[in-house]
Amino acid sequence: MYLLIYVPLVYRLNVDAGIPLCSAQVTHFIIAESMSIQWQINGLALMIIWATAAMLVQLWMPSTQANLLEGIDRV
Repeated sequence: MYLLIYVPLVYRLNVDAGIPLCSAQVTHFIIAESMSIQWQINGLALMIIWATAAMLVQLWMPSTQANLLEGIDRV
């Protein structure tokens, strides 16, 4: 039920990068069949680890925006 509200709201607010993280978090709670404090701490730790990894990959990947803008200008 939570995702039925969260996903359209996040998409409407143009923050759809948070959908995979939240979906994974909800899936962990469903599989564990519990929302105890231990699972919440575990989920928070997983979100921090994956968000950090994603930011590091974004910093490492070369930007292609300049090439895209140049191609648009040529067209």
